[in-house]
Amino acid sequence: MAHIGLQPPAVFIALDPTPFLKLNDAIGDRPFLNAEFVATGRGPLLEDRNGTLWYGSDDLYKVSELNGKFTFAPAHLNIPSSPNHPFNIFQLREAPDGCLWLNTNQGVVRRFPDGRRVLYHHETPVRTGLASIVIEPDGRVWVIWRNDFFVINPAPLESVPTNQQLVINPLNPTAVVSTRPGLEISLPTKPDEILQLEETSANSITGRLYQSRDGHIWLIADANLFEFDGRKFLLMELHKVCRQAWAKWPKTAAGNLWIGGRTALARLTVRA
Repeated sequence: MAHIGLQPPAVFIALDPTPFLKLNDAIGDRPFLNAEFVATGRGPLLEDRNGTLWYGSDDLYKVSELNGKFTFAPAHLNIPSSPNHPFNIFQLREAPDGCLWLNTNQGVVRRFPDGRRVLYHHETPVRTGLASIVIEPDGRVWVIWRNDFFVINPAPLESVPTNQQLVINPLNPTAVVSTRPGLEISLPTKPDEILQLEETSANSITGRLYQSRDGHIWLIADANLFEFDGRKFLLMELHKVCRQAWAKWPKTAAGNLWIGGRTALARLTVRA
C-alpha cells in the first residue's frame, strides 16, 4: 500500500514496506520516474492546512526539508503501549477545528494544534488494511477497526483541560445500535458522546470508510456496500471480486462512485 502526500511542487510517497520517496519534476523528455530516496519506513502522510507535512509510524513526525536534507521531528505523543504490541499509526486526518486525528492500534488520538492529545483508548490487533477513519465537515468522527465500529462527537476545544498534555479516555459507547438496513439511527450530538455500530449480516466488517459530497457515509463490509444517508443504512451487495476494497472511493462530477478491490474496479452510478 502506498501513502501519498502533496506539498507543492513536491509529491511524497511512503511505500509498504519501504521506502519513503520524494518525486521530483521529470528531467527532459525521458519517460522515467525521477524519485529521490528520503528514508526507510512506512506510514501515512498528511499535509495540514498550514502546509506542514506529517508522517505517521511509531510516532507522529513533522517532515521538513532544508538545503536538500530531510528531518523527521517527533511530536512525542507518548501513547502507552506494550513491547509485544508497539504503538503504530494507521491513518492521519485533519478536522475542521484544526485538530489532527490519528487512527492507531491503541485507539484514536486527537492532537490539538497546541500539541495536547486526547486518546480514546481502544487497543486492537488489526492492521492498516482493516482500519479506516472519516471526519465529517461538522467534526463528527467515524472510525472502524475490522468489526469494531464507532461514531464520536468530540468535545469542543475549549472544554478540554489546558493543563494536561495527554488525556486518556476509554472508548466506551454511550449507546449501541445495529447497522441493520432501514433502521433509524440517531447520531451522537453531545460532547464526547460515542455511538457503537454493530454489524448484523453474516459477513464480518472489513471496513473502508468514505464520505461522498452529498454527506453520505459509505462502508465496504466484505461483499456488501453500506450507505448511510443521514438517518439509516442502505445495503447493496457487491460481486465477490470487489471484496476488501482498498481504493480512496473517488466520486466523479457525474455522481459515479468508484470502488477498487484487489482484482476488480466497480463503478456505482447513484441515481436520484
